[in-house]
Amino acid sequence: MLTPLSPDCVAKLPLQAVWGAEPSRGKWQQGKRPSTGLAPLSTAISPGLLSRRASQYLRQGKSKEAIDDLNALIKTSPTWSNYLRRAAAYLLFTQPDSLASTRSDNNRQAKIALAIQDCESSLALQKSPDSYRLLTRANLLAGTSQYKDACLASKHLIKASPGSASGLQLQVLAAFMAGDFASAREAIVSYTGAETKMGHSETGHFAGGLMGGLSQSELQIVLGRKLAGVGGADAAGQKILLQGILDFLSHKYELVQSIDKAFKDACAKESGGNKNGGQKGESLALTLAAAADLLCRQPQAAQTKIAIMMHQKDPDLSTCLLLDDAYFALSRREQGLKEIAALAQDRDTVLARAKILDEMSQPQEALKLLQAWTDKNKSKKDEHDQMVLQIAKLDSDLNKNDQAIKNLGLYMARHSQSGEAYFLRAKIYAQKGQFPAALNDLDVAINDGYNLLKAVRARSACYEALGQKGPARDDMNLADSFNAIVP
Repeated sequence: MLTPLSPDCVAKLPLQAVWGAEPSRGKWQQGKRPSTGLAPLSTAISPGLLSRRASQYLRQGKSKEAIDDLNALIKTSPTWSNYLRRAAAYLLFTQPDSLASTRSDNNRQAKIALAIQDCESSLALQKSPDSYRLLTRANLLAGTSQYKDACLASKHLIKASPGSASGLQLQVLAAFMAGDFASAREAIVSYTGAETKMGHSETGHFAGGLMGGLSQSELQIVLGRKLAGVGGADAAGQKILLQGILDFLSHKYELVQSIDKAFKDACAKESGGNKNGGQKGESLALTLAAAADLLCRQPQAAQTKIAIMMHQKDPDLSTCLLLDDAYFALSRREQGLKEIAALAQDRDTVLARAKILDEMSQPQEALKLLQAWTDKNKSKKDEHDQMVLQIAKLDSDLNKNDQAIKNLGLYMARHSQSGEAYFLRAKIYAQKGQFPAALNDLDVAINDGYNLLKAVRARSACYEALGQKGPARDDMNLADSFNAIVP
Protein backbone atom coordinates (compact mmCIF):
# COMPACT_ATOMS: atom_id res chain seq x y z
CA MET A 1 0.00 0.00 0.00
CA LEU A 2 1.31 3.46 -0.92
CA THR A 3 1.78 5.90 1.94
CA PRO A 4 -0.15 9.17 1.28
CA LEU A 5 2.04 12.19 0.66
CA SER A 6 2.03 14.87 3.33
CA PRO A 7 0.92 18.41 2.36
CA ASP A 8 4.53 19.62 2.79
CA CYS A 9 5.75 17.01 0.33
CA VAL A 10 2.98 17.83 -2.11
CA ALA A 11 3.86 21.51 -2.00
CA LYS A 12 7.36 20.66 -3.25
CA LEU A 13 6.15 18.66 -6.24
CA PRO A 14 6.02 20.18 -9.71
CA LEU A 15 2.52 21.27 -10.74
CA GLN A 16 2.41 19.13 -13.89
CA ALA A 17 3.02 15.68 -12.47
CA VAL A 18 3.81 13.48 -9.50
CA TRP A 19 5.79 10.95 -11.63
CA GLY A 20 7.69 11.70 -14.82
CA ALA A 21 7.62 9.67 -18.03
CA GLU A 22 9.04 6.14 -18.13
CA PRO A 23 12.88 6.21 -18.56
CA SER A 24 14.45 4.64 -21.65
CA ARG A 25 16.77 1.59 -21.53
CA GLY A 26 15.80 0.86 -17.89
CA LYS A 27 18.06 3.52 -16.38
CA TRP A 28 17.07 5.67 -13.43
CA GLN A 29 16.65 9.32 -14.26
CA GLN A 30 16.05 12.23 -11.94
CA GLY A 31 12.38 12.43 -10.92
CA LYS A 32 11.56 9.18 -12.81
CA ARG A 33 11.34 5.47 -12.13
CA PRO A 34 12.01 2.32 -14.19
CA SER A 35 9.23 0.39 -15.84
CA THR A 36 7.52 -2.24 -13.72
CA GLY A 37 5.40 -3.71 -16.48
CA LEU A 38 2.31 -2.17 -14.77
CA ALA A 39 0.07 0.54 -16.16
CA PRO A 40 1.71 3.95 -15.55
CA LEU A 41 0.44 6.03 -12.63
CA SER A 42 -1.58 9.13 -13.40
CA THR A 43 0.65 12.00 -14.45
CA ALA A 44 -1.58 14.67 -12.83
CA ILE A 45 -1.83 15.68 -9.21
CA SER A 46 -5.25 14.74 -7.89
CA PRO A 47 -7.79 17.59 -7.46
CA GLY A 48 -7.79 17.06 -3.70
CA LEU A 49 -4.02 17.44 -3.37
CA LEU A 50 -4.04 20.38 -5.78
CA SER A 51 -6.77 22.09 -3.76
CA ARG A 52 -4.89 21.66 -0.48
CA ARG A 53 -1.69 22.96 -2.00
CA ALA A 54 -3.49 26.05 -3.36
CA SER A 55 -4.89 26.78 0.11
CA GLN A 56 -1.41 26.35 1.57
CA TYR A 57 0.03 28.82 -0.94
CA LEU A 58 -2.71 31.33 -0.06
CA ARG A 59 -1.89 31.07 3.64
CA GLN A 60 1.79 31.57 2.84
CA GLY A 61 1.08 34.66 0.71
CA LYS A 62 2.34 32.96 -2.47
CA SER A 63 -0.21 34.44 -4.83
CA LYS A 64 1.38 33.39 -8.15
CA GLU A 65 1.72 29.76 -7.11
CA ALA A 66 -1.85 29.73 -5.77
CA ILE A 67 -3.16 31.20 -9.03
CA ASP A 68 -1.32 28.56 -11.07
CA ASP A 69 -2.80 25.75 -9.00
CA LEU A 70 -6.30 27.20 -9.07
CA ASN A 71 -6.12 27.75 -12.84
CA ALA A 72 -5.46 24.04 -13.24
CA LEU A 73 -8.13 23.12 -10.70
CA ILE A 74 -10.85 25.29 -12.24
CA LYS A 75 -10.37 23.59 -15.62
CA THR A 76 -11.75 20.37 -14.15
CA SER A 77 -13.65 21.67 -11.13
CA PRO A 78 -15.18 25.13 -11.76
CA THR A 79 -16.89 25.42 -8.36
CA TRP A 80 -17.95 28.55 -6.53
CA SER A 81 -15.28 27.96 -3.87
CA ASN A 82 -12.47 27.57 -6.40
CA TYR A 83 -13.45 30.79 -8.18
CA LEU A 84 -13.57 32.53 -4.81
CA ARG A 85 -10.13 31.29 -3.78
CA ARG A 86 -8.66 32.41 -7.09
CA ALA A 87 -10.22 35.85 -6.58
CA ALA A 88 -8.51 35.97 -3.17
CA ALA A 89 -5.21 35.01 -4.82
CA TYR A 90 -5.58 37.78 -7.40
CA LEU A 91 -6.21 40.33 -4.64
CA LEU A 92 -3.26 39.00 -2.66
CA PHE A 93 -1.14 39.58 -5.76
CA THR A 94 -2.08 43.30 -5.76
CA GLN A 95 -1.09 44.07 -2.18
CA PRO A 96 1.89 46.42 -1.88
CA ASP A 97 3.48 44.26 0.80
CA SER A 98 2.90 40.97 -1.02
CA LEU A 99 5.56 38.82 -2.68
CA ALA A 100 4.33 40.18 -6.02
CA SER A 101 4.69 43.84 -5.04
CA THR A 102 7.23 44.56 -7.76
CA ARG A 103 4.64 44.10 -10.50
CA SER A 104 3.52 47.12 -12.53
CA ASP A 105 0.38 49.10 -11.72
CA ASN A 106 -1.17 47.96 -15.00
CA ASN A 107 -0.59 44.37 -14.00
CA ARG A 108 -2.19 44.99 -10.62
CA GLN A 109 -5.25 46.53 -12.25
CA ALA A 110 -5.53 43.55 -14.57
CA LYS A 111 -5.44 41.19 -11.59
CA ILE A 112 -8.11 43.25 -9.80
CA ALA A 113 -10.33 42.99 -12.88
CA LEU A 114 -9.83 39.21 -12.86
CA ALA A 115 -10.69 39.10 -9.15
CA ILE A 116 -13.96 40.93 -9.84
CA GLN A 117 -14.74 38.50 -12.65
CA ASP A 118 -14.04 35.49 -10.40
CA CYS A 119 -16.20 36.90 -7.58
CA GLU A 120 -19.07 37.29 -10.02
CA SER A 121 -18.53 33.74 -11.31
CA SER A 122 -18.57 32.47 -7.73
CA LEU A 123 -21.77 34.36 -6.93
CA ALA A 124 -23.47 33.01 -10.05
CA LEU A 125 -22.91 29.49 -8.69
CA GLN A 126 -23.49 30.12 -4.98
CA LYS A 127 -24.04 33.33 -3.06
CA SER A 128 -21.78 33.59 -0.02
CA PRO A 129 -20.72 36.35 2.41
CA ASP A 130 -17.05 36.02 1.46
CA SER A 131 -17.85 36.45 -2.24
CA TYR A 132 -19.56 39.76 -1.52
CA ARG A 133 -16.74 40.74 0.83
CA LEU A 134 -14.06 40.10 -1.79
CA LEU A 135 -16.16 41.77 -4.49
CA THR A 136 -16.42 44.90 -2.32
CA ARG A 137 -12.66 44.93 -1.74
CA ALA A 138 -11.86 44.37 -5.40
CA ASN A 139 -14.15 47.17 -6.56
CA LEU A 140 -12.65 49.54 -4.00
CA LEU A 141 -9.14 48.74 -5.21
CA ALA A 142 -10.21 49.10 -8.86
CA GLY A 143 -10.59 52.85 -8.52
CA THR A 144 -13.08 55.68 -8.85
CA SER A 145 -15.21 54.15 -11.60
CA GLN A 146 -16.01 51.12 -9.42
CA TYR A 147 -16.92 52.83 -6.15
CA LYS A 148 -20.67 52.59 -6.73
CA ASP A 149 -20.29 48.89 -7.47
CA ALA A 150 -18.30 48.54 -4.23
CA CYS A 151 -21.09 50.26 -2.31
CA LEU A 152 -23.71 47.95 -3.83
CA ALA A 153 -21.61 44.86 -3.05
CA SER A 154 -21.18 46.01 0.56
CA LYS A 155 -24.96 46.30 0.93
CA HIS A 156 -25.34 42.75 -0.37
CA LEU A 157 -22.70 41.70 2.17
CA ILE A 158 -24.72 43.16 5.05
CA LYS A 159 -27.86 41.46 3.74
CA ALA A 160 -25.98 38.16 3.50
CA SER A 161 -24.45 38.54 6.97
CA PRO A 162 -26.63 40.91 9.06
CA GLY A 163 -24.88 42.56 11.98
CA SER A 164 -21.36 41.65 10.85
CA ALA A 165 -19.09 44.23 12.48
CA SER A 166 -16.34 43.85 9.88
CA GLY A 167 -18.96 44.00 7.12
CA LEU A 168 -20.37 47.24 8.53
CA GLN A 169 -16.87 48.73 8.64
CA LEU A 170 -16.40 47.79 5.01
CA GLN A 171 -19.74 49.38 4.12
CA VAL A 172 -18.71 52.62 5.84
CA LEU A 173 -15.73 52.88 3.52
CA ALA A 174 -17.50 51.76 0.34
CA ALA A 175 -20.47 54.08 0.86
CA PHE A 176 -18.20 57.03 1.67
CA MET A 177 -16.07 56.45 -1.41
CA ALA A 178 -19.21 56.30 -3.56
CA GLY A 179 -20.47 59.58 -2.09
CA ASP A 180 -23.43 57.83 -0.43
CA PHE A 181 -23.13 59.61 2.91
CA ALA A 182 -26.55 58.40 4.10
CA SER A 183 -25.53 54.74 3.77
CA ALA A 184 -22.18 55.51 5.39
CA ARG A 185 -24.00 57.03 8.37
CA GLU A 186 -26.36 54.04 8.63
CA ALA A 187 -23.38 51.67 8.77
CA ILE A 188 -21.57 53.81 11.36
CA VAL A 189 -24.67 53.87 13.57
CA SER A 190 -25.32 50.12 13.22
CA TYR A 191 -21.71 49.34 14.10
CA THR A 192 -21.69 51.77 17.04
CA GLY A 193 -25.00 50.45 18.37
CA ALA A 194 -23.71 46.88 18.49
CA GLU A 195 -20.45 47.95 20.11
CA THR A 196 -22.17 50.19 22.66
CA LYS A 197 -24.92 47.79 23.70
CA MET A 198 -23.16 44.44 23.48
CA GLY A 199 -19.44 44.99 23.81
CA HIS A 200 -16.67 47.43 23.00
CA SER A 201 -14.19 47.12 20.18
CA GLU A 202 -11.17 46.90 22.45
CA THR A 203 -12.51 43.59 23.80
CA GLY A 204 -12.42 42.12 20.31
CA HIS A 205 -15.91 40.77 20.89
CA PHE A 206 -17.33 42.39 17.77
CA ALA A 207 -14.62 44.22 15.91
CA GLY A 208 -12.62 41.20 14.81
CA GLY A 209 -10.03 41.84 12.11
CA LEU A 210 -9.51 45.25 10.62
CA MET A 211 -11.95 46.05 7.84
CA GLY A 212 -13.17 42.53 7.23
CA GLY A 213 -10.11 41.45 5.29
CA LEU A 214 -9.09 44.83 3.85
CA SER A 215 -5.50 45.29 4.97
CA GLN A 216 -4.12 48.53 6.38
CA SER A 217 -2.06 49.00 3.22
CA GLU A 218 -5.15 48.53 1.05
CA LEU A 219 -7.04 51.03 3.18
CA GLN A 220 -4.23 53.55 2.72
CA ILE A 221 -4.26 52.99 -1.05
CA VAL A 222 -8.02 53.46 -1.38
CA LEU A 223 -8.19 56.58 0.76
CA GLY A 224 -4.95 57.94 -0.70
CA ARG A 225 -6.39 57.67 -4.21
CA LYS A 226 -9.51 59.49 -3.06
CA LEU A 227 -7.42 62.17 -1.36
CA ALA A 228 -5.45 62.77 -4.56
CA GLY A 229 -8.68 63.42 -6.42
CA VAL A 230 -10.16 65.88 -3.92
CA GLY A 231 -10.55 69.39 -5.23
CA GLY A 232 -12.97 72.26 -5.52
CA ALA A 233 -14.47 74.56 -2.95
CA ASP A 234 -14.95 71.90 -0.26
CA ALA A 235 -11.53 70.24 -0.64
CA ALA A 236 -10.37 70.99 2.93
CA GLY A 237 -13.55 69.60 4.46
CA GLN A 238 -13.40 66.47 2.32
CA LYS A 239 -9.80 65.84 3.37
CA ILE A 240 -10.82 66.06 7.02
CA LEU A 241 -13.61 63.56 6.43
CA LEU A 242 -11.16 61.24 4.69
CA GLN A 243 -8.79 61.30 7.63
CA GLY A 244 -11.69 60.82 10.01
CA ILE A 245 -12.90 57.73 8.13
CA LEU A 246 -9.36 56.32 8.16
CA ASP A 247 -8.98 56.89 11.90
CA PHE A 248 -12.45 55.50 12.68
CA LEU A 249 -11.86 52.34 10.68
CA SER A 250 -8.46 51.97 12.32
CA HIS A 251 -10.18 52.12 15.75
CA LYS A 252 -8.41 55.37 16.63
CA TYR A 253 -11.64 56.81 17.97
CA GLU A 254 -10.04 59.46 20.16
CA LEU A 255 -8.73 61.17 17.01
CA VAL A 256 -12.26 61.43 15.57
CA GLN A 257 -14.04 63.03 18.53
CA SER A 258 -13.51 66.60 17.30
CA ILE A 259 -13.95 66.00 13.58
CA ASP A 260 -17.26 67.88 13.51
CA LYS A 261 -15.60 71.12 14.67
CA ALA A 262 -12.58 70.66 12.37
CA PHE A 263 -14.87 70.00 9.40
CA LYS A 264 -17.04 73.04 10.08
CA ASP A 265 -14.04 75.33 10.57
CA ALA A 266 -12.43 74.12 7.34
CA CYS A 267 -15.64 74.67 5.37
CA ALA A 268 -16.10 78.12 6.89
CA LYS A 269 -12.55 79.11 5.97
CA GLU A 270 -12.97 78.00 2.37
CA SER A 271 -16.34 79.72 2.02
CA GLY A 272 -15.12 83.03 3.35
CA GLY A 273 -16.43 82.70 6.88
CA ASN A 274 -19.80 81.21 5.95
CA LYS A 275 -20.52 78.76 8.77
CA ASN A 276 -23.12 76.99 6.63
CA GLY A 277 -20.59 75.84 4.05
CA GLY A 278 -20.08 72.13 3.43
CA GLN A 279 -23.49 70.99 4.66
CA LYS A 280 -23.32 67.81 2.58
CA GLY A 281 -20.72 66.33 4.91
CA GLU A 282 -21.77 68.00 8.15
CA SER A 283 -24.14 65.22 9.24
CA LEU A 284 -21.49 62.63 8.45
CA ALA A 285 -18.90 64.55 10.49
CA LEU A 286 -21.28 64.87 13.43
CA THR A 287 -22.19 61.18 13.22
CA LEU A 288 -18.52 60.17 13.18
CA ALA A 289 -17.73 62.42 16.14
CA ALA A 290 -20.71 61.24 18.22
CA ALA A 291 -20.00 57.59 17.41
CA ALA A 292 -16.36 58.09 18.44
CA ASP A 293 -17.51 59.62 21.74
CA LEU A 294 -19.69 56.59 22.43
CA LEU A 295 -16.92 54.16 21.55
CA CYS A 296 -14.62 56.10 23.90
CA ARG A 297 -17.34 55.74 26.56
CA GLN A 298 -18.17 59.44 26.72
CA PRO A 299 -21.95 59.42 26.12
CA GLN A 300 -22.56 62.93 27.42
CA ALA A 301 -20.19 64.37 24.82
CA ALA A 302 -21.98 62.31 22.18
CA GLN A 303 -25.36 63.56 23.38
CA THR A 304 -24.36 67.17 22.75
CA LYS A 305 -23.47 66.43 19.13
CA ILE A 306 -26.55 64.30 18.54
CA ALA A 307 -28.71 67.15 19.84
CA ILE A 308 -27.47 69.31 16.95
CA MET A 309 -28.64 66.67 14.46
CA MET A 310 -31.94 66.20 16.29
CA HIS A 311 -32.76 69.88 15.90
CA GLN A 312 -32.08 69.85 12.19
CA LYS A 313 -35.03 69.36 9.86
CA ASP A 314 -36.61 65.89 10.02
CA PRO A 315 -34.11 63.74 11.99
CA ASP A 316 -33.70 60.42 10.21
CA LEU A 317 -33.64 56.86 11.55
CA SER A 318 -29.86 56.88 11.98
CA THR A 319 -29.96 60.00 14.15
CA CYS A 320 -32.76 58.61 16.33
CA LEU A 321 -30.94 55.32 16.86
CA LEU A 322 -27.70 57.13 17.71
CA LEU A 323 -29.63 59.16 20.30
CA ASP A 324 -30.89 55.90 21.79
CA ASP A 325 -27.31 54.60 21.98
CA ALA A 326 -26.31 57.66 24.00
CA TYR A 327 -29.22 57.32 26.43
CA PHE A 328 -28.58 53.59 26.69
CA ALA A 329 -25.01 54.32 27.77
CA LEU A 330 -26.39 56.82 30.31
CA SER A 331 -28.99 54.29 31.58
CA ARG A 332 -31.76 56.77 30.68
CA ARG A 333 -33.35 55.07 27.70
CA GLU A 334 -36.91 56.18 28.53
CA GLN A 335 -35.81 59.80 28.20
CA GLY A 336 -34.58 59.15 24.69
CA LEU A 337 -37.92 57.59 23.78
CA LYS A 338 -39.72 60.71 24.99
CA GLU A 339 -37.51 62.97 22.89
CA ILE A 340 -38.13 60.90 19.76
CA ALA A 341 -41.89 60.78 20.47
CA ALA A 342 -41.93 64.59 20.62
CA LEU A 343 -40.77 64.79 17.00
CA ALA A 344 -43.00 64.69 13.94
CA GLN A 345 -44.12 61.08 13.64
CA ASP A 346 -42.89 60.09 10.20
CA ARG A 347 -41.74 56.61 9.19
CA ASP A 348 -38.21 56.98 10.60
CA THR A 349 -39.21 58.23 14.04
CA VAL A 350 -41.93 55.59 14.38
CA LEU A 351 -39.56 52.81 13.29
CA ALA A 352 -36.96 54.04 15.77
CA ARG A 353 -39.46 54.05 18.64
CA ALA A 354 -40.73 50.58 17.72
CA LYS A 355 -37.19 49.18 17.53
CA ILE A 356 -36.29 50.66 20.92
CA LEU A 357 -39.50 49.38 22.53
CA ASP A 358 -38.86 45.90 21.14
CA GLU A 359 -35.29 45.93 22.51
CA MET A 360 -36.72 47.00 25.87
CA SER A 361 -38.89 43.84 25.88
CA GLN A 362 -42.06 45.71 25.02
CA PRO A 363 -42.97 44.11 21.65
CA GLN A 364 -46.72 44.55 22.19
CA GLU A 365 -46.29 48.31 22.55
CA ALA A 366 -44.07 48.39 19.49
CA LEU A 367 -46.71 46.47 17.52
CA LYS A 368 -49.48 48.91 18.51
CA LEU A 369 -47.32 51.83 17.45
CA LEU A 370 -46.60 50.37 14.01
CA GLN A 371 -50.19 49.32 13.41
CA ALA A 372 -51.50 52.79 14.25
CA TRP A 373 -49.07 54.36 11.78
CA THR A 374 -49.90 51.95 8.94
CA ASP A 375 -53.63 52.50 9.41
CA LYS A 376 -53.12 56.22 8.86
CA ASN A 377 -50.64 55.98 5.97
CA LYS A 378 -51.94 53.31 3.60
CA SER A 379 -51.46 55.62 0.62
CA LYS A 380 -47.69 55.73 1.17
CA LYS A 381 -47.07 52.38 -0.51
CA ASP A 382 -43.32 51.88 -0.06
CA GLU A 383 -43.23 53.18 3.51
CA HIS A 384 -46.42 51.25 4.32
CA ASP A 385 -44.87 48.02 2.98
CA GLN A 386 -41.79 48.38 5.17
CA MET A 387 -43.99 48.85 8.21
CA VAL A 388 -46.02 45.74 7.32
CA LEU A 389 -42.80 43.70 7.25
CA GLN A 390 -41.83 45.00 10.69
CA ILE A 391 -45.31 44.20 11.98
CA ALA A 392 -44.97 40.64 10.66
CA LYS A 393 -41.70 40.26 12.58
CA LEU A 394 -43.35 41.38 15.80
CA ASP A 395 -46.35 39.13 15.16
CA SER A 396 -43.97 36.21 14.83
CA ASP A 397 -42.12 37.12 18.04
CA LEU A 398 -45.46 37.24 19.83
CA ASN A 399 -46.45 33.83 18.41
CA LYS A 400 -49.21 35.37 16.31
CA ASN A 401 -48.10 33.17 13.45
CA ASP A 402 -51.29 33.20 11.39
CA GLN A 403 -51.38 36.99 11.45
CA ALA A 404 -47.67 37.11 10.62
CA ILE A 405 -48.18 34.86 7.58
CA LYS A 406 -51.07 37.06 6.44
CA ASN A 407 -48.96 40.23 6.69
CA LEU A 408 -46.03 38.56 4.96
CA GLY A 409 -48.36 37.59 2.13
CA LEU A 410 -49.38 41.23 1.74
CA TYR A 411 -45.74 42.29 1.66
CA MET A 412 -44.70 39.55 -0.78
CA ALA A 413 -47.45 40.55 -3.19
CA ARG A 414 -45.40 43.67 -3.93
CA HIS A 415 -41.93 42.32 -3.10
CA SER A 416 -41.95 38.82 -4.54
CA GLN A 417 -38.23 38.13 -4.13
CA SER A 418 -37.61 39.56 -0.66
CA GLY A 419 -35.27 37.11 1.01
CA GLU A 420 -35.97 38.61 4.42
CA ALA A 421 -39.73 38.00 4.12
CA TYR A 422 -39.30 34.44 2.86
CA PHE A 423 -36.78 33.67 5.60
CA LEU A 424 -39.24 34.84 8.25
CA ARG A 425 -42.12 32.86 6.77
CA ALA A 426 -39.91 29.76 6.53
CA LYS A 427 -39.18 30.08 10.25
CA ILE A 428 -42.91 30.15 10.99
CA TYR A 429 -43.62 27.17 8.72
CA ALA A 430 -40.86 25.19 10.44
CA GLN A 431 -42.32 26.00 13.85
CA LYS A 432 -45.64 24.64 12.57
CA GLY A 433 -43.93 21.48 11.31
CA GLN A 434 -44.64 22.39 7.66
CA PHE A 435 -41.12 21.54 6.50
CA PRO A 436 -41.72 21.24 2.72
CA ALA A 437 -43.22 24.76 2.70
CA ALA A 438 -40.30 25.99 4.82
CA LEU A 439 -37.82 24.47 2.36
CA ASN A 440 -39.46 26.27 -0.56
CA ASP A 441 -39.22 29.62 1.22
CA LEU A 442 -35.63 29.03 2.34
CA ASP A 443 -34.64 28.34 -1.27
CA VAL A 444 -35.94 31.81 -2.22
CA ALA A 445 -34.17 33.45 0.74
CA ILE A 446 -30.87 31.76 -0.13
CA ASN A 447 -31.19 32.65 -3.82
CA ASP A 448 -31.74 36.26 -2.76
CA GLY A 449 -28.61 36.10 -0.60
CA TYR A 450 -30.35 36.83 2.70
CA ASN A 451 -28.77 35.84 6.03
CA LEU A 452 -26.99 33.01 4.27
CA LEU A 453 -25.38 31.19 7.18
CA LYS A 454 -28.62 30.97 9.16
CA ALA A 455 -30.72 30.22 6.08
CA VAL A 456 -28.54 27.33 4.95
CA ARG A 457 -28.38 25.87 8.45
CA ALA A 458 -32.15 26.20 8.76
CA ARG A 459 -32.59 24.41 5.44
CA SER A 460 -30.33 21.63 6.71
CA ALA A 461 -32.51 21.29 9.80
CA CYS A 462 -35.65 21.03 7.64
CA TYR A 463 -34.06 18.30 5.51
CA GLU A 464 -33.06 16.49 8.71
CA ALA A 465 -36.63 16.70 10.02
CA LEU A 466 -37.85 15.12 6.77
CA GLY A 467 -35.30 12.32 7.06
CA GLN A 468 -33.28 13.51 4.06
CA LYS A 469 -29.82 12.91 5.50
CA GLY A 470 -27.83 13.59 2.34
CA PRO A 471 -29.14 17.11 1.59
CA ALA A 472 -29.00 17.91 5.32
CA ARG A 473 -25.33 16.97 5.45
CA ASP A 474 -24.58 18.89 2.23
CA ASP A 475 -26.11 22.06 3.63
CA MET A 476 -24.20 21.80 6.90
CA ASN A 477 -20.99 21.40 4.92
CA LEU A 478 -21.95 24.41 2.80
CA ALA A 479 -22.62 26.52 5.91
CA ASP A 480 -19.28 25.47 7.39
CA SER A 481 -17.50 26.38 4.16
CA PHE A 482 -18.79 29.96 4.20
CA ASN A 483 -16.19 30.85 6.84
CA ALA A 484 -13.41 28.56 5.66
CA ILE A 485 -12.94 29.06 1.91
CA VAL A 486 -10.57 32.05 2.06
CA PRO A 487 -7.67 31.50 4.49
